[in-house]
Amino acid sequence: MSQKMIVAISVASLLILIAFIVASRKSTGPSSAGPTRMKGASDDILPTVRDTLQKEAGYQSCRKALQQLNTYIDRSPNKRPEPLSNPEGIREQLGLADEELAEVNGSTFTLLDAHYVDSCMMLRNAAYSLGVDGRPPIEKVQIAFGWIVRQIQLREPTRFPVAPSHFVLRRGWGTSLERSLAFLALLQQMEIPGCIIGYPDGAANHRLISWIPGALVDKEIYLFDTRMGLPLPAANGKGIATLNQIRTSEKPFAGLTLDDKHSYDVTPEQARKTEILLTIPLSALAPRMKFLDDMLGGRQKVHSFADWATLLKEFQGATTGQNIPIHFWGENGDPAAPMRILRAFMPSSEGGTDRAPFGLMRQMTLQLVPGFSLPAVIQEQAIRAGEFGGLLANVFWSPFAEFFMDSHGPREMVLRGQLDEASTRLTQMPVILRFREALYSMLAPLSPEEFKRVRSATRQISLESLLDLRFVTAEDVPQRVRPWCDEALKAYADYLTARNLHAAGKISDTDLQAARGQAMKVFAKGEEDLDQLFFQSVTPPLAAEAVFQLALCFHEKASRLQNKPTAKATWRTAANSWNKYITEFPSSPGIPQARLLRAEALRMQGDVPAAVAELKEPISGLTNLQETSRLYQLRQLQ
Repeated sequence: MSQKMIVAISVASLLILIAFIVASRKSTGPSSAGPTRMKGASDDILPTVRDTLQKEAGYQSCRKALQQLNTYIDRSPNKRPEPLSNPEGIREQLGLADEELAEVNGSTFTLLDAHYVDSCMMLRNAAYSLGVDGRPPIEKVQIAFGWIVRQIQLREPTRFPVAPSHFVLRRGWGTSLERSLAFLALLQQMEIPGCIIGYPDGAANHRLISWIPGALVDKEIYLFDTRMGLPLPAANGKGIATLNQIRTSEKPFAGLTLDDKHSYDVTPEQARKTEILLTIPLSALAPRMKFLDDMLGGRQKVHSFADWATLLKEFQGATTGQNIPIHFWGENGDPAAPMRILRAFMPSSEGGTDRAPFGLMRQMTLQLVPGFSLPAVIQEQAIRAGEFGGLLANVFWSPFAEFFMDSHGPREMVLRGQLDEASTRLTQMPVILRFREALYSMLAPLSPEEFKRVRSATRQISLESLLDLRFVTAEDVPQRVRPWCDEALKAYADYLTARNLHAAGKISDTDLQAARGQAMKVFAKGEEDLDQLFFQSVTPPLAAEAVFQLALCFHEKASRLQNKPTAKATWRTAANSWNKYITEFPSSPGIPQARLLRAEALRMQGDVPAAVAELKEPISGLTNLQETSRLYQLRQLQ
C-alpha cells in the first residue's frame, strides 16, 4: 500500500485503531493514566482491581484497573512500589536511555503499562487454558511452542518492523522472530526462562543474527525453531537439541539434511559461535509490576515483572565453562531491540514514542488481513473525498477489526482458550453493515425520526450466513457505485456550503434543510449497491477467516484432551474442519498452515497413512525451511 493511500484513508484507520486501542465494546474507563476517583478506603480498591483483571478482558479493562491502582498508591504512600535499587546499574547493563529509565523507575502505572499488562493477561489465560499444571517443565515448553506455531502463521519477509506479541497473536500471522518473541512471552507466564540464540554474521562489526529461541530447563537450553515450526531435533535423533549439544557436535544438523535442495541453513561453524540474547520488555523491568503480581496472586497469577539480574544469573549458571557470551538484546541502544518494540509501536497518546501522523500501529492495522484490500472504487474515494471516503472505507474495514482486535471478538476468545464460546461466536457473530449510520453521521445531529431510520437500516448477518454469500458476484456493482459516489460527494459538499452560509446568516433555515434533505436522499439511493459491493469484497476473506478459526478451535480442543476417550473423535472433527477450509478456500493465504495442521490432526487421530499422504503432497507457499520441516516430518512418520 502506498504512502498516499495510507494518508488518504487515515480517517478509516483511526476508527479501526480505536477498536484496537479500546479493545472492548462493553467496558469504558477514564481517559488519563492518573488516579481514578473512587469512594471509600484505599484498601477497598484492591478487590475491585483483582475482580476487573480476573473477569474482564482487553486493554480497556487493564487501563481501568491500573488507574484504580494509581488511586490506591496515591492514597497509600507507605505502600508505594519501591523504585529501582540500582538505577544506574540497570541503565548500564541494559543500555537504557534517560526517558526509558524514567519509564521503568516510576512508582505509578503508565499508559504503556496498560498495553503490556493486557498482553500478559492474555498470555496468562492462554497458558492456563493449556492445562500444563503439574507437567514436567520440558513438556510445558513443548506444549507452549506447539500453541505458538498453531496460533501464528509464518509469513515472511515483511516490510514492517517487528510488532508487539499481543498484536501479532491477535492478527494470527507473523515472522519467525515475532513467533520467537511471542514464545518467550508465553514462557514468562509459565515462569520458564527463555532467550534468543544468535550467531555472528561474519562481518567486521560483529552483528548478531537472531536465529531461534531457547528455553532454560534443568540447566539445559533447549532449542525450538520457529522458522520450521519444530523443536530442533538432536543430532542423534533422540529428543530436542540443546545449545551445548549443537556447539560441541561435529554435525549438529545432520538429521535435517534430506536431499540436495533441503537441508538446514545454519552451519556447524556458526553453531559453535552462538551467543545468548536475553530480552525483557521495558515495562517488565519496573518494580511496580512486582507490586501488581504480588497484589493479584491466586491460581492464575500473572507474571508481569521480570528480574533481569536473576535471569542473567540463571543463564550464566547454566552455561558455566561453556564460554558462551550472554548479552541483553538492546544494551547497545539498538532502537529495534525487542525491549523497545511496544514503546516504538504505540503512538505518543498511548504512552509510546511514535509521533508520526500515520504511525506504525495505523499502518500495520491496515495490513491486518492478507488477501483483502478495499475495492478500487472505495480506494478512489478514500484518496480524494476526505471524511466521506474515509467513512466508506471504515465500513469495509470494521468487520475485520471487530473479528481480530475486539476483546470480545472470536479471535480473542480462541487465544484465551475460551474455545466453546469462540466456536459459538464464529458462527453467530453478527457482521454489521453500517453505511447509513456512517453517512448520516456526517449530517448530525439527527432528529428522533432520522435516528430511527438509521437504526432500521442497520443490517446484521451472521458469520455462518456469510458462507452462503461468498459467491455473490455482480460485476457491474463498482460501475454503479462510482457515479453514486460522485453524486453523493457533491450533495455533501453542497450541504457543507449551505451550513457555512447559514452560520454566517446568509441563507435561511429552509435553505439549509433543503440541502441537508438532498444529501440524505442521495445517500439513501446508494445503500443497496454499497451493500452488494460489501458482500462481494468482504465476504470471501471474512468467511475464510471464520472457517479457519473454527477449525483451529477444534484443533485446540483436541490438543487439550491428551489421552481422554473423546480425543480421537475431536481430532477427527479437527481434520474434517481443516479439510473443509482447504477445499472451500483453496487460494486463501492460510492454506499452507491448514495443510500442516490437517496432517497433524490425522496423525493424532491415529490415521498415519492419511497423514503421510497429506505430507507427501507438495504444499505451495511454504518457505524452504518449512519444506525441509515437512519432509522431515514425513520421514519420521514413514
